[in-house]
This record gives sequence, structure tokens and C-alpha cells, in this order.
Amino acid sequence: MEIYSKYLNLPLLMLLSALIPGIGIASEFQITADELKLLPPYCKYLSPGNYDASAVRFRVEGHKLPNIHAHHFCHGLKEMIRANRAAARNDKYDMKAKLGQALGSFDYVQRYVGPQDPMKPYAILYKGKVLEQLGRTGEAVAEYQNAIKLNPKLAEAYVQLANYFLKAGNREDAKRTLEIGLKHSPTSKGLQRKLADLQK
Repeated sequence: MEIYSKYLNLPLLMLLSALIPGIGIASEFQITADELKLLPPYCKYLSPGNYDASAVRFRVEGHKLPNIHAHHFCHGLKEMIRANRAAARNDKYDMKAKLGQALGSFDYVQRYVGPQDPMKPYAILYKGKVLEQLGRTGEAVAEYQNAIKLNPKLAEAYVQLANYFLKAGNREDAKRTLEIGLKHSPTSKGLQRKLADLQK
């Protein structure tokens, strides 16, 4: 399903920004300084057109990105931040729009990075989170399971899956999910805490 094509044509805008002086990404699609502080460190390595005036001074030159599609992952996380802020001010329309942008970005990464790329399961995990926020729970669960298949040590995916089972009133499946997660990632504090809380 061509989810990404429904949203912003970010690759085209970035290409134009790089090739034609004076043409940049509209500020609403650029990463702000406040957002950059919440993003992974490699999100500081993007080309200048990805940042607004407040953030461009924090950009780091000369570092290699995890892959050529990393900017999509950074922008997906940025849109999740904006969606959460929209939810906090009870702006459901803007929240849904931002989640749609995030979904497109994570779907792009999922489709175009290689199966061995460590970013791929994280893109799938966050795609699941976005789908869950959009109320598409069945699809979200499938993505959590897909993330685990690609990276069985991805503790957060087990936590999200356990949360789904708990919301459905299925404590046994939640407990089993966490126990499986701990077999693959035994030092995960998040899994340990979640299982301890469940056993109280």
C-alpha cells in the first residue's frame, strides 16, 4: 500500500533545497531546536535544509548517517513529538495529521532499508506506535510482532505488545510476552520493571 505517497514529498523538497539556492523545506516541516534535543544524536547530521533557524546551529558536520534513509526516520520521530503536543492541547485534527506524516516516514524506512539494517525494526516499532495512536490496533500489533521477528532483542516491542494484551484484559499473554522478551534481552530494565509490576 502506497502510504507514503499520500503525504509530504519530503525527498523531492530536500533535493530541491540542496540543488537550488533559496529553495528550502517549508519551516513547518523543518526540525526545531526543541525537537532536535529529543531526537537521536545522528539526527544532528542531516543536511542544513532539514532544520529551521533555531536548530541549524546545532547541526554537526562531517558525521556519517546510519543509512541514506535516516532523515526519514528523524522526521518521523519529529512528527510523533508534534502529534503528542497536539494531543496535549486537545487538537485532534492536528494530532491526526502529524501522525499521518509520521506513518508515511516510518513506512518509507520500512520499505527501503535493507533487512539487516538495525534501523528497520525500530522504524517498524514506531510505525506500530503510530498505528496504535490512530486506533488501528490490529495493524499495530502486527508491526510489533514484525519488529520482534527482525530483532528479537528489541525490548520495547515486547513492552508495547504486553501493553496491548493488558488493555485487552489478557494478563497471561502479557506475562508470557514479557518473559519471552527477557529470554532474548535479559538485562532490559524496562522488561524487568513491567514484569515485576504485573506480578504484584
